[in-house]
Amino acid sequence: MLGVAVAEGSRLISAAIRVAVSRVSRSWLTFTVALVGVTGSVASDAIYIILIPLAAAAFKAVGRSAVLGAIVALGSASAGYNASLLITASDPLFAGISTAAAQLIEEDYVVSPIANYFFAAASAVVLAAVVTLVTELLLVKMTERMRKEEDAAGGAAIAVLAAGRPAQVADAQDSVHKTGTPAGGTAEGTAGEGAEQQAATSEEELLSYSAQEVRALLWSGLALAVFLAMYFTLLFLPASPLSGEGGALESPLLADVAVPIALAFLVVGLT
Repeated sequence: MLGVAVAEGSRLISAAIRVAVSRVSRSWLTFTVALVGVTGSVASDAIYIILIPLAAAAFKAVGRSAVLGAIVALGSASAGYNASLLITASDPLFAGISTAAAQLIEEDYVVSPIANYFFAAASAVVLAAVVTLVTELLLVKMTERMRKEEDAAGGAAIAVLAAGRPAQVADAQDSVHKTGTPAGGTAEGTAGEGAEQQAATSEEELLSYSAQEVRALLWSGLALAVFLAMYFTLLFLPASPLSGEGGALESPLLADVAVPIALAFLVVGLT
């Protein structure tokens, strides 16, 4: 998880999710959030911290309930954990457990960490589709009244969005709720107006991204492409010192795939 920690510390994962969620159309928003939540297990528990406030802000920005967005993010990240479009750090762990069990019958049998990949990738899409159907056909109607209440008071939306805001914004909101006026302001503003203004500010801050972040993502994508080119060259090149005796499936690059995954996150995080 060291590589994931570097990528998260450099705000790469957060920026990538913000760009992906904020650029998608309203009709594809639910499916995108669900798919990102399911695939986000590659970032381990960090996906909960990043995606929930972003999904809440994205849903509120398109006129839906912020709580509904948080529910979609939480449900998809939890229900679809390890059903990812990418190989996760848990796959080598499960492969080791499966290998130990298989060797009770056949001593030389080894389960590859990517043995479950196609099932996991297909499951990620199916689960995202199921979450989308449940949300659009059931949860949207159930949360319609909640959305109207949020629009009127802003309280529920502010509570959900609080996790993704800078400290000064949270302090200002606390001042609004406690005193009825914004921090440093006068008694002229009402608590309701202040709450709505804070909610709008929160959405803009959570979903906005700078040109510098976009350039950084492009450079990170280029670095990842170079890394993958080197990885697959070492994996499939017959003369490669890391090529397995029985072919690519026996290569240490697959047997110990957790190391390349960590290095990939480290490379893109440092770029």
